Amino acid sequence: MITDPPASDWQEVSSYQPAPAEDYPLVSLIAAALGAECYPESQFVIRRIEKRNPEFKRVALIAASIAAGELPDSQFTIKKIAKKNENK
Repeated sequence: MITDPPASDWQEVSSYQPAPAEDYPLVSLIAAALGAECYPESQFVIRRIEKRNPEFKRVALIAASIAAGELPDSQFTIKKIAKKNENK
C-alpha cells in the first residue's frame, strides 16, 4: 500500500493562479457577452478571474508525455502536483 508522505515535506502546486489586473476588462467583457447570449435579461457579476499556472501546466505535460511513452493507447488526468519544500 502506498501512503502519502508527511504534508509538511510537500507543497501542492495550484493548477490556477490569479490573472493580472490588466486582463480583467477584456476577460470580463468576453465572459459577460457569452453569458448574455444565452440569458439576455440577466446580470452578471465576475467574482474572480484566474489563469492556468504555467508551472502546473509544464509539469503535467511532462508527466503525461512520459506516461504516454509507456502506455501510448491510454489517456491521463493529472489530479494533483506537489513540490518538495526546499527549506527542509
